[in-house]
Amino acid sequence: MKSKIKLTGILLLACYQMEAQNPIWDMDQCMQYAVENSAGVKIQQWKNRSSREDVKSARGAFFPTLNAGISASTSFGRSIDPETNTYSTTSNFSNPYELSGSFPLFQAGALINSLKVSKVGILMGEQEQMLKKNDVAIQTMQAYADYLYYTESVALANEKLEQSKATHAKTEHMEQLGLKSAADLALIYSDVAADEYNQIKQQNLRTQALLTLKGVMNYPLDSLLTIDTNTVQQLVTPEVITDETLLFESAKSWVPQAKLSALNLRNSELQASIAKARLYPTLSLNGGINTRYFENLSAKGKVSPFASQLKNNLGEWVGVTLNIPIFNGWSRRASLRKAKNNMHIAQLEKDETLRQLQTEIEMVVSDCRGLHKEAHQMARKVEADQLAYTVTRRKYEKGLLSVFDLQTSKHTLFQSKIEELRIKLNYLLKQRLAAYYNGQPIIRKK
Repeated sequence: MKSKIKLTGILLLACYQMEAQNPIWDMDQCMQYAVENSAGVKIQQWKNRSSREDVKSARGAFFPTLNAGISASTSFGRSIDPETNTYSTTSNFSNPYELSGSFPLFQAGALINSLKVSKVGILMGEQEQMLKKNDVAIQTMQAYADYLYYTESVALANEKLEQSKATHAKTEHMEQLGLKSAADLALIYSDVAADEYNQIKQQNLRTQALLTLKGVMNYPLDSLLTIDTNTVQQLVTPEVITDETLLFESAKSWVPQAKLSALNLRNSELQASIAKARLYPTLSLNGGINTRYFENLSAKGKVSPFASQLKNNLGEWVGVTLNIPIFNGWSRRASLRKAKNNMHIAQLEKDETLRQLQTEIEMVVSDCRGLHKEAHQMARKVEADQLAYTVTRRKYEKGLLSVFDLQTSKHTLFQSKIEELRIKLNYLLKQRLAAYYNGQPIIRKK
């Protein structure tokens, strides 16, 4: 007795360990994994890092620039002797040093708008990343639903095959008793062969759907992925009635594609302001210090020490530079016109994005309402077709109906169940999208 209890405990522990090693994935877990391992999302994350560096560069443009320079050269022939300030034919060595800087005083708002553009770029990157996450999640949700569909199709195909085999066995017995003809038995056998083919076909489609799901998730193709198929049993839920207008007004303020289009318009407006600023004069403050070391290579006299020359030759300078654009091949005017054109394009793109969003929301809500009604009506049809098939089979076994009547009834029942499954899964997807537009996250963390 103790050995049996011990063995049972070992088996339970082994089952628990296998379940821990091979967890069952639901839809949200698949979507979360897909988002975390999406190459597109990771690429956008690196782009967002570059956008933050652009902000740093834009801020740095407000600070003075500082440059240091050092050079060394040797001259031959006639040149000016720095010691006597006269021309002579000698060989000289010159080693100047310079430290200069520049500070922008007036740029017609170009620097400020450039900083704003870089900040808008960060916000656009964040919305682009969110949009990519949503796209990956929706693709995973569709692939997950497809796998559920083919998994249930396999179960229905197995059920249909078992019914055909049972009918074949019954018909074979009736044919031996003389109640059915050999033709009837052949038709039933043909039905069994067709159901076996359909079973294999649905199994292959399920395998392909699983590979597609793994591909969307970026999941290792050679690793086990166990999907929770109990979702099919929990599909039909009470209808959620939502006002499309209120839903659109709420969604357009936070949905990534709507915010991205608004930010794109803002970016084009700032780019137009920068292009306009290039038409105005710019003013900058400049200054620096310089010194040099000089040696006459042809003279045999004493050369002033290095440190003394650097001190004695030290000079400072400061100035203001006014740059007035007069003519540059119409490039500045052309840039301004192109920037204004881009601004109008961005406005039209924003309007089109909002129009598509409104259309999509209305279609999703309409589909939810329609599919909810279809699901309940199809459930009643499946129940009726099941009853009709049961009656038809009994009458067939009593010799009151033909093989064709039985095949037609069974095929009708199978098609009804498949259609009910399709409606339920579509309703699941549309319901998720409607909830998303209503403010719920598309991935529901537990």
